[in-house]
Amino acid sequence: SGGTGTVHLARHVSLGVKRAIKVIDKREVLAENFLYETNILKTLKHSGIPAIYDIEEDEYHYYIIEEYINGQSLDKYLSENPKLSKRRRVRIALQLCEIVKYLHTRKPNPIIHLDIKPQNILITDDNVFLIDFGNGSFINSGTVRKYSAGTIGYASPEQYQGTCLGKESDLFSLAKVVTFITKDVIVDGLDDALDILLRKRKDQKASVEDLVQCFKNYLSKIDTLSRSVCIAGTQNRMGVTHFALSLVSCLNKKGIKSVYVDLEGNISNCILDEYGFDINNEGIARLENSFCNILPDNIGAIFEGNDYIKIIDCGVLYIDKLSGIENLIVLCGGREWEKENTYNSLKMHKVYFPKNYLTIFNYEGQFKIPYIYNPIFPSLKEQHAMNEFVAIVKKWVSES
Repeated sequence: SGGTGTVHLARHVSLGVKRAIKVIDKREVLAENFLYETNILKTLKHSGIPAIYDIEEDEYHYYIIEEYINGQSLDKYLSENPKLSKRRRVRIALQLCEIVKYLHTRKPNPIIHLDIKPQNILITDDNVFLIDFGNGSFINSGTVRKYSAGTIGYASPEQYQGTCLGKESDLFSLAKVVTFITKDVIVDGLDDALDILLRKRKDQKASVEDLVQCFKNYLSKIDTLSRSVCIAGTQNRMGVTHFALSLVSCLNKKGIKSVYVDLEGNISNCILDEYGFDINNEGIARLENSFCNILPDNIGAIFEGNDYIKIIDCGVLYIDKLSGIENLIVLCGGREWEKENTYNSLKMHKVYFPKNYLTIFNYEGQFKIPYIYNPIFPSLKEQHAMNEFVAIVKKWVSES
């Protein structure tokens, strides 16, 4: 049951597919919302808004036959998934904002929902839906809503006061919901935009586009980090550069596009000069008969090829190099004279490690650093020795 009727699950006899049927009692005072909802829904075509297939009525009821969404309400979904990743939360918020943006930019008459709340947002495995348009209204159509109370805790002040309603009313509710979704997620610029939409800063203006841009910037940054793997050593001479170059060669050999990036900016060009690499139109240095892609020192930090996995040579492990990274491989000294440095370094830094990390030892341990004579041209046997690390990197990136 909802604010504008009761919803039943049905099956289409001929097609064998499920449908949602909203039933509205004509005797209810809010039955006139049926007319608003149907008039609105029949004009909309968006992946985040349930499609309307048919409208029927009898002596006592109205019926809306809609697309059936097999999902959970936002409040229930977040309650049952307390460890939901920050990326997933931001994607949900972005999809919701895109729906509202679509409604507010409809021509000739934009649409306002006027009851945006967690219970009216359905989450499926791959999509977000905004439902229940019974409170909705067209803007600039000359239509005046008689009832648009909204929901306590999410409705804008003017909905309580019975004054003129507009996009700002939706944006207030949207800001409330976004705050609920993105709790504990730090997104650049988001707090400022939310404060403005919640009218804590009356002298400034913000729009749904500001929220969209905040979330897109966040995801762009996170997606880049999630497709990066940092390689660092507990001390000098752990073979970080050698291992990173070997990993790039073996990933590319397996058809997994990757590129070597030197964080310190003082190694790549030496390698390019030594072997005679040529730089292609993407800015990537390649060598004939080699699978080792390298970014020159001067563009490594600004390269935007998001379809490549960046294998970042971080040199010696330091705390400031761990900020924001999502995937980390640490090369450790396992010989007697190296063990103390390894122990101290891991003890100091492990609290800053991301969820996806791996420690590899040069002498003993579950994972050992394989011997690769030339990382630019690893042999088949050497490539085979790197297979387990290639598989781990592939798994990390595919799960991001």
